[in-house]
Amino acid sequence: MEKLEIGQIVRSNSGRDKNMLFIVTGLSDNGYVYIADGKYKTVQNPKRKNTKHLDDMKRVASIQIDEETTDPESQNATIRKELKRLGNEMEEVVYV
Repeated sequence: MEKLEIGQIVRSNSGRDKNMLFIVTGLSDNGYVYIADGKYKTVQNPKRKNTKHLDDMKRVASIQIDEETTDPESQNATIRKELKRLGNEMEEVVYV
């Protein structure tokens, strides 16, 4: 998989969250990233996931992911809206 960037849209391809859309909120070493969906996995408590278990959707969110400057609750709401909009465009994926 290509290197992921913060703000990129990904789909889980394994685990209990299979086929769900997420936004990359942080990068880690050894092939892991932090992802959030704004509902179950929030900006304050993102999920750490191996990049092998993610599909790159070749899209970048039109929102800024910045934990320090923005209210986390409004960021989570914005993430949910963005993923719902993208989920409506791609009917085969599950969105929150």
